Amino acid sequence: MDAYQILMKDHRNVEDLFEKIEKTDDGQHKEREQLFGKLREELELHTEIEERLFYPEMKNHHGTKELVGEALEEHGEVKRLLKELAKLSPGEERWSDMIEELDHAVQHHVREEEEQMFPAARREISESRANELGRQIEEMKQRAGA
Repeated sequence: MDAYQILMKDHRNVEDLFEKIEKTDDGQHKEREQLFGKLREELELHTEIEERLFYPEMKNHHGTKELVGEALEEHGEVKRLLKELAKLSPGEERWSDMIEELDHAVQHHVREEEEQMFPAARREISESRANELGRQIEEMKQRAGA
């Protein structure tokens, strides 16, 4: 798989976790905690992969380098929300509001990557380089135990 396929698969996994969380109610603390734990793990690994492997490659190309700054700002927002959510109990009303805020932030980021960054990257980066990045991403995931 190339880098885009792997990153989009991660995006779908995160969307599925948000959907599962949305189907829970305030009384399902344990389930929410488990789902949030998985969500946090997925998002933290995904952002690390993008920041260490994918975005540095994007910075090397004229058609994609201007997109990296905003993407990194969005990562900062996601990290901030994850940190705040981790301090709250899943039964708190504020937790539900923040999960929703995180979901919106992630959806916005995913849309920008898939509609702007990935198409621009495909024009700039060779297929063999995208496949090599995909291999590196898979290796990083394996080292992380994902």
